[in-house]
Amino acid sequence: AEIMTGIQGINLQNAQEALNILLDKGCDTVIITLGAAGSVFASREQRKFTHVPTDIVKPVDTT
Repeated sequence: AEIMTGIQGINLQNAQEALNILLDKGCDTVIITLGAAGSVFASREQRKFTHVPTDIVKPVDTT
């Protein structure tokens, strides 16, 4: 997303701008992951900015 939008360090504060840029470029739906901050998404039809927070989990090696 950073390369396609030109926005360095996408975070919750500037994610809406990044979503809109990608939607304007023709994407139907955009999902941007934000690491520990979760993810954000929006669609071209409904440009509603939605934040999905994440829980901190302890990784487990299942191999």
